[in-house]
Amino acid sequence: AMTAPTDMLSTMRLQLQAQRGQDHHAVHLTRQPSFNMDFVTRDALIRGTRNGAEALGLGDKIGTLTPGKRADVVVITSKRRISPSVNPLGTAMLQSTPTDMDLVMVDGKTMKRNGHLVGVDMEKVRAKPREDSRRIMEKLERRRPELILQKGEDLVSQLEKVQRACFASVY
Repeated sequence: AMTAPTDMLSTMRLQLQAQRGQDHHAVHLTRQPSFNMDFVTRDALIRGTRNGAEALGLGDKIGTLTPGKRADVVVITSKRRISPSVNPLGTAMLQSTPTDMDLVMVDGKTMKRNGHLVGVDMEKVRAKPREDSRRIMEKLERRRPELILQKGEDLVSQLEKVQRACFASVY
């Protein structure tokens, strides 16, 4: 099961936090307070776009808005913001979610407009994982009823144990 968002904005925020954590840790080892933040949101955006494309061997096709490359564009809206931002890039990088993506174009083709996917039956998309989950749980209940998680607080404590075990195995 996924326990973290998989969108690019969240991924870029995570790498921003990780890099800043490493930078601060290096200073803290000298027993000094860390005030400098050399790695900024613009750097995270570059790593997530241009550098990401280059790492995949696609830098000649995607990653920047350059003549001759694919027209992959994401426009983030501020329509749902309570107040205007003095740092639009910082706000977009640190506060936005996929719901704030107003327009998405892939290779020049509009995939999302006015915050909605174009040509996608969302009810049909949502129905498949619901049906898959129902079918999996049915089979599990028939074959291994002892694996069915209890509802309520018992479920929360079991999920917390699983999550702690997963994080422990990563570190």
